[in-house]
Amino acid sequence: MNGITVNIGWEYFLGIMVSLIVIAWRFGVRFTELEISVGWIKAELKKHWSVWKGHQKDIGELKKDFGNLRLSIAGLSEGKSPLSPTKKGWKFLKESGLVEIIDKTHKDWLLNKLKKSLPPKYTGYEVQGTARQVMAELENSPMMVKAKEYSFNNGISLDLLLMVGGLLLRDNFLGWKHKIAK
Repeated sequence: MNGITVNIGWEYFLGIMVSLIVIAWRFGVRFTELEISVGWIKAELKKHWSVWKGHQKDIGELKKDFGNLRLSIAGLSEGKSPLSPTKKGWKFLKESGLVEIIDKTHKDWLLNKLKKSLPPKYTGYEVQGTARQVMAELENSPMMVKAKEYSFNNGISLDLLLMVGGLLLRDNFLGWKHKIAK
């Protein structure tokens, strides 16, 4: 216990270093060695960036899990994998016009959009998640006018309705017959 230890975050340290460099430059003093050797700063920033990238993936997984939970609570989808609409969810899909859009009028366009959004090698899980994203992106599309009106008139969240619609798009892409959860 002969010394004092000061712990500061890398952001503060970086701020202090930049301030010192600016002061030195302003008064004509040059820290040649410091100016040349800034590789450690780059390495430190890379390390923190990779940690953040890992958390981005975690956040994406949490969003998917939360979406599944919302569907289950609303009674629109069963919680078993692979997910399927419930009778209630299927009723909403039909009445909102989404079955017509997904299975008939825009089927080929939606399948092509889904295919372009998938990685070269994909799993059923990725198809399901991407199909939901494709449907969510259509929220402001003119083809969704009837679904929006239905959502509004029946007190159903449009994003939940589109998530259930993503299950139909997934089925079409994988060549599965639509199932209704019991």
